[in-house]
Amino acid sequence: IYTVAAEKMPWLLVNITVPLALAAGMLLGHLLDRVPWPLNGAGGRRLAWSLGLAPAWIGLAIWVAWLALKGDNGNIWVWLGMLILLPLSALLAALVRIQPGAGAAAALGVAGLLLVSGVVGAWRAAYTYDDSNLEILAYAQGSADLVTTYVDLKNRVLSATGESQSGAVKVDYDMWYPFQWYVREETGQGTLQFDRFCAANDDEGSEGCRRVGEDAGPSVYLAEHAHAVDQEDAGQYRKDGPMRNLLWYPETYRRPGESRADTGMWRQLNEDVAFFRETAVDPKKLRSALEYVIARRQESDWFTAEYYQYTKRPSAGIKGSIR
Repeated sequence: IYTVAAEKMPWLLVNITVPLALAAGMLLGHLLDRVPWPLNGAGGRRLAWSLGLAPAWIGLAIWVAWLALKGDNGNIWVWLGMLILLPLSALLAALVRIQPGAGAAAALGVAGLLLVSGVVGAWRAAYTYDDSNLEILAYAQGSADLVTTYVDLKNRVLSATGESQSGAVKVDYDMWYPFQWYVREETGQGTLQFDRFCAANDDEGSEGCRRVGEDAGPSVYLAEHAHAVDQEDAGQYRKDGPMRNLLWYPETYRRPGESRADTGMWRQLNEDVAFFRETAVDPKKLRSALEYVIARRQESDWFTAEYYQYTKRPSAGIKGSIR
């Protein structure tokens, strides 16, 4: 449901996550009410053990499963982990049975584990700018190359032009999202402009588009791969790239051959359930899923849209081409 909603309209996810967040908050509040606070005496100690054992058991179970799925069934660490899991399971079951509120405490411990992993994942997604972590996205995100390009243009070209000098940099309109986020001030001043470029192999030229390098004023062009500078003008520009514009998650979790637009809803659901059943018993796919959840390891890289930077050579065109 989450994936299908994101495909239709990414903001539909809000209609799913907000009710789920409300339901989760109500559940946590109910669990908190079932645990007698503060945790004093023998009963409090048993509740504290339940609170800590549940996330410890889950963490150890995930680690053992990951090692086993790697094919290390003969590894001493797998057997040692399983030997530890058995008494932990018995102890946790006994605590839940003899101590009122122990089940709620164990559930709160699991919620705490999810909170910690969620904070780590959110921090990594929000504050890692080098595109190294392949996070699952609702739609797409801009590459770190855009930031690097913007900083380079700002220091080398845009800051030198002044507010009154327009059109120093022209950018492919196909890069408007998300590059506009960084260049709002420059587009307002007119020093950087977005334009619709013709395809590189379009000899006739489409109505309303312009060729890369057609205008004498800009000293730098940013254009996607399909809108390259013409061969006869290539010597006038230094070409840097390719650099990455948009990033899409490779979506290796998808059912192969799916066609949402051409398939009815019930058939989609039936095929999705069948695919999930097959995946759930496939050790290789389970191992890949665990490696992604634990370490964000992915066999494939981002799907990307790429662009090039064309910088006018000093000897090309009119002297002082930035105007």
